[in-house]
Amino acid sequence: MKTIIYIFISLFLINIAGAADQYTRYQKVGRISTNVETGGVNVAGASGGWSATGCTSATWAYAPPSKADTKVILATALAAQSSGREVRFYGDCQSPGSNYFVIRYMEVK
Repeated sequence: MKTIIYIFISLFLINIAGAADQYTRYQKVGRISTNVETGGVNVAGASGGWSATGCTSATWAYAPPSKADTKVILATALAAQSSGREVRFYGDCQSPGSNYFVIRYMEVK
């Protein structure tokens, strides 16, 4: 019986964690900043925040060095910015009401 309860709780927690992941809207890349101390990359949209569901206040998409290949994110963001292509990100909010959306991956349109 305990095993069934543990499995149920585990599946419930996995579903909650999966529900937090979401897409931002597509838009052109505005500002890009990097942090030489941490290796993180921040990407701001050209027309405002990223407007992800549940993360409407996020103005920066953030690639932390421990969770993403920040060199690839930086190169892709710079290429999209210079060519005028739109991007969107998949990930989750750092915390509700946060200014940062944590990137898991990005797409170029």
